[in-house]
Amino acid sequence: MSTPAVSVPGLPSQDLDITMTDAPTLAPVGPALIDWDHQLLGFDWSSNDWRNEIEVLSIVPCTALQQSTVHKVAVSQAQYDINYRPYDVVLELSPIQVEMFHRIGYTNERIVSLSVVEARSIFNYLISLTGTAETTPHPQVSEQSVPPGQVVQPRKGSNTDSDLGSRLEASFRSDPPKPEARKDLPGSDRRSPKQTATEPSPEPVSGTSPDQSTTQGIAKSDTPGLYTVGFELEVTIAVRPTANAVKGKPHPNETRLVSESSDDALARAYWQQRTVDQVLGAMNSQTDLVFIRKDEDEGKSTYDLRTGHLVRLDQADDRNSLMAHTRGVGDEVEKSARAALDELKRRSYFNADAGRDIRLLTEKDVTDAVDAVLTSGLPQARDRLGDLIRLESFRAKRDPHHVYLHRMKPRYRAFSAYCMDTACLGPVRSEDYADPPHISLGNPKHLYQWENIKVSSPVLRLDEKIQDILASVIQTLRNNFAIHKDMASIPVTTQIVLSHTTGFSLLELKKIITMVAVFEGHIRRLNRKWRAPMRYDRICGPLKEVSKIGSVVYNDPEPKIFDTLNILPQPSDNERGFFRQQLHNHVPLQVINESFSDTVFYTALWHYRSISDLSRGVGTGDQERKPAFVTKCKGGSSTAPFNENAIVPDSQIDFGFNVVDAERGVFEFRHCSASLDPEHIYNWMIVCHRLMDAARTQDDYVFRETILRFCSGRTTFMEAIGVPRDIQAYFVTRMQRCGYFNPDDGPISWNDPFWEAV
Repeated sequence: MSTPAVSVPGLPSQDLDITMTDAPTLAPVGPALIDWDHQLLGFDWSSNDWRNEIEVLSIVPCTALQQSTVHKVAVSQAQYDINYRPYDVVLELSPIQVEMFHRIGYTNERIVSLSVVEARSIFNYLISLTGTAETTPHPQVSEQSVPPGQVVQPRKGSNTDSDLGSRLEASFRSDPPKPEARKDLPGSDRRSPKQTATEPSPEPVSGTSPDQSTTQGIAKSDTPGLYTVGFELEVTIAVRPTANAVKGKPHPNETRLVSESSDDALARAYWQQRTVDQVLGAMNSQTDLVFIRKDEDEGKSTYDLRTGHLVRLDQADDRNSLMAHTRGVGDEVEKSARAALDELKRRSYFNADAGRDIRLLTEKDVTDAVDAVLTSGLPQARDRLGDLIRLESFRAKRDPHHVYLHRMKPRYRAFSAYCMDTACLGPVRSEDYADPPHISLGNPKHLYQWENIKVSSPVLRLDEKIQDILASVIQTLRNNFAIHKDMASIPVTTQIVLSHTTGFSLLELKKIITMVAVFEGHIRRLNRKWRAPMRYDRICGPLKEVSKIGSVVYNDPEPKIFDTLNILPQPSDNERGFFRQQLHNHVPLQVINESFSDTVFYTALWHYRSISDLSRGVGTGDQERKPAFVTKCKGGSSTAPFNENAIVPDSQIDFGFNVVDAERGVFEFRHCSASLDPEHIYNWMIVCHRLMDAARTQDDYVFRETILRFCSGRTTFMEAIGVPRDIQAYFVTRMQRCGYFNPDDGPISWNDPFWEAV
């Protein structure tokens, strides 16, 4: 079957002559197929209603279009609707716009459920980015790493699809426009972090925390900045006795189980959710901290768009500004939605005692709340009310102690708890206990249902308040749950995450990683001995052995297969000479090398030309295998969200980690086992901070001298990095004869396997 020629206004109709067969495919007329990308981009969609061209759009092979074409056309078509159809009640999406949402992970059901307000907000955001002049990232080596006399030319822009695709990926981030930098952060200090004054803010919305709810957050350019810290506690909880416990509850006097039921009929997922809910409930009711759920779609485009929509609404200063973000919402709709929200507040609808904690709302809870007050009226008011409820919940998900950083992931403004998909007591044997249960009772791992729960803190200031926060979290956990004590057979970790609000340079990154590698053997001795052997390499492996650089350098590969993945750096001749001199100025290779492989390792480390490439090199590239020190940073000469100058583009690298703070990056210390002793965790946190601060702030001479004095035996590891003497004494007095930290008297007794209440 054939059809007459179809035309796009503004283009000659003969350019688009096509022939349709019975099969839904396009056939060429002449030597080539239609170049749909060229035709669509050549038409002014922002001035013409796409609905008038639906006949043409219906035959466009959308799935075959380039990513950049889909993005530009979809945004231009949205621009027309925003300019000329601002009060649509029912959302209409063009085939190109539907394709755009598909490509960022939206299902058909999610697209159908989009409200006008939400869709318009997304397109407004993309339009604002499209209208911003783009700058090309510039140096191929860091500014402080440019050899004398060498001029680094800016990289020419690219119009290739891959380059435009990376811009599209950037446009889907939820981050708000970067604010102007403040000149200073009162009370901050580069070397000794102190309490930082926050800007005055209006009264928080009902149900929110009294924090910087309407500020833009601390920007990377705000100097001198301050250190930030986070911690993640992995705990193994006895949820309930199982049917295998034939003689009843294994510990009759234990009252902290999630449930007394030994019925195995319910699915594991039910008990996991119930355990998380009880952890969240206990924390929110018994502390002054704010605990929230981890969103299931975190890390996906749907999460970025959803939270981005809420971030933009949250940052509106008044109703006029808010309306600018939500064009299409008329006065009657806004009035009706806000009146309904006021009615919900008057009823105290969002009440934790009634099971409707504003901080823990689900989409079902939002729908139920809308149904409770709006059963009729303007159709769009229901969508608007749903957005207002989500915004209330979003603002409530902020802990009063958190540090708000520009562009940070929203979840890290509060504490969170979630279930880990890992084996709990899988490796445990009866003989691991001092007095194991009788053989007739079976292995302890079968007597309870065990679940590993991770408790994550928000981004916090590294100051004296952290001790009280740690004590509050740990006391509530130990008083409410039966948590198994620290044991070699249970591979869980206490993680310390450190960063600085001004980010890191490439040189600082090299110094930090070098100091970790040089001191790593002694760092491990401040933790349990059992975390040092090879069986823990997937949990906290030595940096020089499990990293990608280590796999190349220390495995003595055949020359013909050496570095097939291009892990080692590839600097230019000029860069190589400069990096070699930089290495000599900072690192006394002659005293730290135990083998030729050590020389290769440190030489390779100091020859990387971008942060992204260096992070790739010191990582494992495997989510299931982690070094004891994890570098979660991206960038070129300094930490930044994207680095186009990397040898391997960021978009093609699986770094093996989720971005916590795209602007600055973070460092994760995984050496410590699952401790629930707040003094231990705090002291270990200070050691990690002093190591990073010493590496970051020392100049080349002092840095080199610190390593030289340590390697020549003139100072200890903790003295070398400036650990306070009382903290040094804490670790030294708890060392075993073998030289590893061990505060316990001996093996754990099965009669008393849980952390005691406090």
